[in-house]
Amino acid sequence: MKNLLFTLASLLALVPAALSQCFPDTNTFSPIPYAGPSQVQFTSCPSQADGPRIFPLNATTFDWWYFDAVSTDGSKAFTVIFFTSSAIGFSFDFFSTVDPLNVWVFASFGDGSPASVFPVPAVAGDWKGSGISFKGEPDLSSYVVNLNNPLIGLTGTFTLKSRGPGHYNCGPLGPGQDEQSLPNIGWVNVMPGADAVVDVEVLGKPLKFVGHGYHDKNWGDVPFISALKSWYWGHASVGGYDLVFFDMIDPSGANKVGGYALKDGNVVASTCTTGVKIRPIGTPYPPTIFTTVPKALTLNMTLDDGSHLDAVLTQTSTQINIGIYVRWVGTIEATIGGVTATGAALWEQFAVSAT
Repeated sequence: MKNLLFTLASLLALVPAALSQCFPDTNTFSPIPYAGPSQVQFTSCPSQADGPRIFPLNATTFDWWYFDAVSTDGSKAFTVIFFTSSAIGFSFDFFSTVDPLNVWVFASFGDGSPASVFPVPAVAGDWKGSGISFKGEPDLSSYVVNLNNPLIGLTGTFTLKSRGPGHYNCGPLGPGQDEQSLPNIGWVNVMPGADAVVDVEVLGKPLKFVGHGYHDKNWGDVPFISALKSWYWGHASVGGYDLVFFDMIDPSGANKVGGYALKDGNVVASTCTTGVKIRPIGTPYPPTIFTTVPKALTLNMTLDDGSHLDAVLTQTSTQINIGIYVRWVGTIEATIGGVTATGAALWEQFAVSAT
């Protein structure tokens, strides 16, 4: 196998000051996993919100950049994930020979056809060779995901403009924050809500809509599925609110919940300990590898002013289902402070334990 190098120059351009304090100014990754230990960052730096957290990449670590958008009616969705991860660290296909430096694309067309899901291998730079790249403003206010791989019918742009400030698990973007959502898994939510414009062709099929966008990243220093038993995560836009929510159970059985909400660009809810409850409808909680996949969820969240949000999320389509992992696109009906509204949502379930 060729010793191809992967340079994160495009990412470093987003956060030069932060990386000079936390990692070298230039990081170069090989698609051949490193045989020794990796350096992994779990405490935030002054401005490295969207920078790499793993160096070098070894066989059990993972680091990814996640972007998605959902149409306002919850019928269409587009997701792009940029990976530096081995199949052991994290993979949607454990038997795949796809290079650890790859991009996964998910397209839900809203016309009843199955979602298009496939990996695109990369070799260098901003995932060059895949024809897919992203670029963000230094202040994290906007991003553009560019697709330019006409050989496989993958072209166009996906843009996001932030609606409000991002956050770490238990605090705002800034230095000294604990970045772990679960032990050994880091998370930063750079864009809890965004104005999104999708204008792409996927395998030659057009997908075009305006809707609600989202961007975060995860990373870890152990194989992902060894760090949890179950996981619900999602985001939604309803009644002028942008919501982010999760419910996770670690291998010891400890439960971790979190919720974040923006209203007109202002933070109106932020919790990482209490005040959030997520439950599947019609199937057991917590989910296991043996339980039926739910088609809907309930979400209950307490906002910072003490008002309550009570919602039901109902799927319109499934973007991916590999058994232990499912991602849905759909609608949300929420009552907030006595006012009911409808909107769009995207959410997922991991269930990797037998109990």
